[in-house]
Amino acid sequence: MVDAAPAQLPSPDSVARALEVLKGAKRPLIILGKGAAYAQADEAVRELVEKSGIPFLPMSMAKGLLPDTHPQSAGAARSMVLKDADVVVLVGARLNWLLSHGKGKTWGEPGSKTFIQIDLVKVVDAAPAQLPSPDSVARALEVLKGAKRPLIILGKGAAYAQADEAVRELVEKSGIPFLPMSMAKGLLPDTHPQSAGAARSMVLKDADVVVLVGARLNWLLSHGKGKTWGEPGSKTFIQIDCRTARARPGASRGRRPSSRSTSSRARWTATWRSWRRWSATSGPASRR
Repeated sequence: MVDAAPAQLPSPDSVARALEVLKGAKRPLIILGKGAAYAQADEAVRELVEKSGIPFLPMSMAKGLLPDTHPQSAGAARSMVLKDADVVVLVGARLNWLLSHGKGKTWGEPGSKTFIQIDLVKVVDAAPAQLPSPDSVARALEVLKGAKRPLIILGKGAAYAQADEAVRELVEKSGIPFLPMSMAKGLLPDTHPQSAGAARSMVLKDADVVVLVGARLNWLLSHGKGKTWGEPGSKTFIQIDCRTARARPGASRGRRPSSRSTSSRARWTATWRSWRRWSATSGPASRR
């Protein structure tokens, strides 16, 4: 059994009614919830928002689906849009206590709102995971073997795949420092000796080989370009996709990042030296 409650398509009548309501809206609003994040619906959400032209508000667990700087983001006017909106589209969100159950002063005059709910459930992957070819694995290992300052970046895909143990094994057996993206915090603790969170700017700039585990080189990572990444062409990226049939609620949240350490540069220079010594003697392919 993949899902105890399989996703069902809404009836054509309910879709037509929702579209009719939206068509007559004067001040519509889209609220993005964690369901949209768990379903990995980034592209569908972006298309809905940008083609409709409707402003949006992300719930805390849906931050990152679209940037806060997006021209349709209503985050800076949250109180006003919640009060003034006449039609609210809930995308992967519920009218629970986090949204005051759609009642109270937050929502303006009683009965002034119409809510449309869009449930997002990821039952299976549209594109099933495929094992990489032996040649691509060999090339990746060869690149890692020659790395002087490697870095692992953990993305939301690793959290959705519930890959906690695999991630820990990869990090600790390789000895490579890691950085978690916001939605991958909690896979490993911020206090882990290989966490590079306190030296984020430095490691992004200085790393020569970057292993993306369940992460993409999208706008969150400046597409691997710009001042964040140091000299142009100084990086080699290795991408490891993580796929899963079901998302795990709460997998993407952890503690706040630890404060920056004054000795971070010395700490990570030492870490990378240790990696270099290990790589020269054994290499990733023979490590167990």
